[in-house]
Amino acid sequence: MKLLFITKYQSGTGGTETVMAKTFAGLADENDITFVQGIASADQSWLARIDPRVKVLRGVRGGTPWLPLYTWRLAHCNADVVIAVDSFTIKLATHLRTMLQKHYCVVSWIHFSLPDAPAVHEQELLKADAHIAISSGIQREYLRLGVPAARIGLTYNPTDQTKQRVTLDQSSVFKLVYVGRIQLRGQKNLHYLFSSLAKVARPIHLDVYGGGRDLPAAKRLTRQLGIAAQVTFHGWTTDVWTHIKRANALVLTSKFEGFPMALLEALTRGLPVLCPYLASGADDIVEPGRNGQLYSLDDPDALARLLNQPELFAQLDQQQIVQSVAKFSYPAYIARYNQVLARFVQMGASGTPLLAKSSAYSA
Repeated sequence: MKLLFITKYQSGTGGTETVMAKTFAGLADENDITFVQGIASADQSWLARIDPRVKVLRGVRGGTPWLPLYTWRLAHCNADVVIAVDSFTIKLATHLRTMLQKHYCVVSWIHFSLPDAPAVHEQELLKADAHIAISSGIQREYLRLGVPAARIGLTYNPTDQTKQRVTLDQSSVFKLVYVGRIQLRGQKNLHYLFSSLAKVARPIHLDVYGGGRDLPAAKRLTRQLGIAAQVTFHGWTTDVWTHIKRANALVLTSKFEGFPMALLEALTRGLPVLCPYLASGADDIVEPGRNGQLYSLDDPDALARLLNQPELFAQLDQQQIVQSVAKFSYPAYIARYNQVLARFVQMGASGTPLLAKSSAYSA
């Protein structure tokens, strides 16, 4: 198949870019792929990770207008499927298809929980013919919006299988790890993590791998809470898992995610995880009592209670932890993605409308 992936903007430093690069590489074995990004990434180094078989077109940051780039590419493409990563490009692709009398399928590929995604507007989203869901939570959100189940393809996200293992620390100090953007109050909600750490009675240490504008404020907060000696900020770290040798658990305190890749990366290395109940992603990955624990952010003491119970982690088997995420392996993911796209194309070729939109979203 000929596939055209389009996005308005990617920062270049997030998990979405990692998933996109891996997806392009796997799909390129059987498909002809073009990637168009309207506005150049702030950090363009991630583009070097894209497979050389993929044709990459991008605008200039703060320079060349991006709309002519999309219009020219869609006018001259003969793609079977256009996969749009945000609702703006969905709207653009469907509008230009009509204007240019093209026949490609427009498929959405959103990487956040739909109610929380910053670049998603439901009326524009539902102009797509079909939708790739990266979690069962997002699949449920599409169903709630009235999308027929046949027009939704559940792919999850991939993780690389590795023989690397994090040694589960046997010392008296419980070693906790956080990997991600440092954001105290927003999506990542690290204020909750630091506040919970201050309530833990047992010896504990937190290693924080990540950067962000809230880093100075985060350091101040740990001093105010009296836990500065228990927290090490490592900053943004390339190949973070080569630095994490010994630990007891990875923790997230996010208010929302699409599909938390940090969880998969930890579990494939045999490291248990702690994660809030999320609308999207967590219930696909975390199996309480087998590979980690889930907790409620509505309870200000929930995480602290778990951290005060070392037996919850001591009883977990590292091999079982690794096996728990086998279904997210890279080969299985690429096979699912190809199957989903083939099904969408077949549905379009049959003459059946790809998506029977409800009147509420027919704007």
